[in-house]
Amino acid sequence: MKYYLGILIVMIAVMGCGKKSTKPTPEIPKLIMTVDYSNIGVGQSSILTITLENIGDPIFAISLQLTYDHSILSFSDSLDFEAGDFLGSNVIAFVREESSIIHLSITKLQGQSGASGSGIICLLHFNGAVGGISDLNIARDNLRFYDSSGELIDMPNLEIGSAQIQVN
Repeated sequence: MKYYLGILIVMIAVMGCGKKSTKPTPEIPKLIMTVDYSNIGVGQSSILTITLENIGDPIFAISLQLTYDHSILSFSDSLDFEAGDFLGSNVIAFVREESSIIHLSITKLQGQSGASGSGIICLLHFNGAVGGISDLNIARDNLRFYDSSGELIDMPNLEIGSAQIQVN
């Protein structure tokens, strides 16, 4: 009995002294939406910044649909969009607003490598039209990431934020 107890103590000691993994825990990828002013007046503007953080797989293109209340906020697809720094300065962007949905696609130019890490995807300028509260959301179903060969990149752990603008 003492023999088995001794072996058990030795095994516990050996297992307790095992080498811990030095591999860092991967950070959770995030899509963050922030507004510079969450409260604006009619005729005033607020800028929505869409940012990606902790992206591991290189992204070559992004496609998304952002929903908002177009009876409370106004958006002009040709004037109220700025590409961010995440994909770099040589991008092609398509922006179209249609009944409270902003369709947005941004892609790098052919021959460039994808982007990873963190950075701003775009800035969208909204103007207060009438009093009320508008939620700004991107549904996972309407969010796509592509690699340089056009293949879909799956990010099941992506945390997607939202924002809100109140017009007084």
